[in-house]
Amino acid sequence: MIASDEVSAKFARVNMWSLWANDCRAFGWWCAYDQTGLGHAPYDWFAVETELGLVKTDHTAKPVLEEFAKFQKVMEHVPNGTLPAAAIDAVCILSDNQDDWAAAYGSFVLAKQAKLQLAYCNVHQEIPEAGIYILPSLTGPNCIPKRVWLELLRRAREGATLYVSFKDGIVPHFVETFGAEIVSRSKSPMAASATILDGSHQIEILGAGETRVKLTSGETIATRDDTGDPVFWSNRLGKGNVYALAFPVEVEFAGALFSEDNPYWRLYAQFSKANKKSRLIGVVDPAIAVTEHEFAHELRFVVMINHSREVRSIEFSVPDEWEVTDICKHEERVDGRTGIEVPGLDAVMLRVRPKHCLTVGGGVARRPSQ
Repeated sequence: MIASDEVSAKFARVNMWSLWANDCRAFGWWCAYDQTGLGHAPYDWFAVETELGLVKTDHTAKPVLEEFAKFQKVMEHVPNGTLPAAAIDAVCILSDNQDDWAAAYGSFVLAKQAKLQLAYCNVHQEIPEAGIYILPSLTGPNCIPKRVWLELLRRAREGATLYVSFKDGIVPHFVETFGAEIVSRSKSPMAASATILDGSHQIEILGAGETRVKLTSGETIATRDDTGDPVFWSNRLGKGNVYALAFPVEVEFAGALFSEDNPYWRLYAQFSKANKKSRLIGVVDPAIAVTEHEFAHELRFVVMINHSREVRSIEFSVPDEWEVTDICKHEERVDGRTGIEVPGLDAVMLRVRPKHCLTVGGGVARRPSQ
């Protein structure tokens, strides 16, 4: 009672692309052979172990094994088969008391949809310098040490962007930081919705809590549909900006089943506008994850992964001085494309270079004078 061979192959394919593009070093599969013919423990009582092999009991390969071979050929397009780590846009800080996995997973998906590349650290580790900091789903009165909180506020005052979502977390200096006063915080079993004012996108408020605030200097981004109270707002802090979300979207998002077209990524899109990193390929579709890998100043590979089950027609923008010189997709190589259709749970890899350069092996050389 497991997924079909076709579904398993698609699962492996999209995850190999995602792991490779996001600097993960290995992809494991358990196990090599189906175990349907074994009669001893644990195979006589644990059903999930019996049909997870890459090879059937008749010694024929399953489609997932074929995907491994195809992906190996994809990797051969890249020097040494290794992509340089993608450029980081923001740092996500995991804090105390929360479900770390859920907070990390939820923030990863939402950031991908909003075209942000994350690095992660724990609140007790040294926090890397970044232009954007994400504190997802703060939980409890001791969620973040005061010294760390004050350091993040210092960085925001010097020009960084700080985003915080709250479960029942408590932080000091709330009013002056977020430009809002707490009116009430309570548990609420009643379902409620909110509207993001920029574009009038409606979202369901996730979680069982209700936080009501009165803005003092903050600017409303989203409001509750029933009361008109702000649930998402921003505030100027020195040279930077802080964003506050009154519900724990990340941990709740991770525990629910949403399609790739869900509206919650639009929350992250509000503060992702502060991203000052230069990207060559611009893609809007939230189902498409994009990573950019710089081999040299004049050679970059861009991976675009379609995380939806359907074919997506990907339109992307390229600065005038750059061009897409070829697209590597399995064994295919296509030159000079500015758009492409990608099957569901599949990906393309683009080689991008300045128009005055030509590719030589894995590098570039300047085009000879005419």
